[in-house]
Amino acid sequence: MTKQIDFAQNPDKKAKRTYWIITGLTMALIILPSYFAPREYLIQAVKNLQFPDYCVFR
Repeated sequence: MTKQIDFAQNPDKKAKRTYWIITGLTMALIILPSYFAPREYLIQAVKNLQFPDYCVFR
């Protein structure tokens, strides 16, 4: 019979580190492009989505 591993009591440090590295890289890929995008591009994107004018940050 195989032994069941309870990750809540004995977390694998390598798995946790890998999870957080992948999570951090994924969030960076989502957030950073919008932070460095040209301002006019973002304003036009908000208008194309038909949000009210007060949603455009100037």
